[in-house]
Amino acid sequence: MLTILDQLQAYVMSGAADIGFTAVSLAKSPNVVKQTQFLLLDDGLYQPIKQRMVLIKGAPQEAIDLYRFMQGSQAKSILQKYGYMTP
Repeated sequence: MLTILDQLQAYVMSGAADIGFTAVSLAKSPNVVKQTQFLLLDDGLYQPIKQRMVLIKGAPQEAIDLYRFMQGSQAKSILQKYGYMTP
């Protein structure tokens, strides 16, 4: 199932729409950056979405490993590369 952002991105990339608003992480994805250009909006014009991560009690080891990885410097570097702000 395509999300609204997926549909918007498809319209812009196909030329059906001249301009669109999307997440920086999508605009910086390898397939999109080859075919489009983007500019960042002044971050004073909007309130950023705060995203969180939780680990549920009794989670499988793979989830625990991912949780730990996401708190490390390598994951933070990847997130920043694709437009996510990290604390």
